[in-house]
Amino acid sequence: MPKTYSVSIAERKYYLEIASEDEEVMRRAAKRLNEKIDELSRKYDCTSYDHLAMAALLVSIDNEESKLRQTYSAERQEIDQIAASVRRALEEI
Repeated sequence: MPKTYSVSIAERKYYLEIASEDEEVMRRAAKRLNEKIDELSRKYDCTSYDHLAMAALLVSIDNEESKLRQTYSAERQEIDQIAASVRRALEEI
């Protein structure tokens, strides 16, 4: 059952209604986003809104790259299994 949790991002508090088991994931994500915002604010002199937008984009890019790596990993395992089957079949010939 969803529950309301608060999280701070860029020194603002937000309330999200999520399942209890997702709280830790939400907190880690907010921490990661805040770290990116801090990093960007040290590098670039622009508004907090710009830092937030850039951080969200960078975190999203990392997320998409992770999804691709997982997909490639699963496909790689399937290819390895097919290659092993082909090798076994060739050895039997």
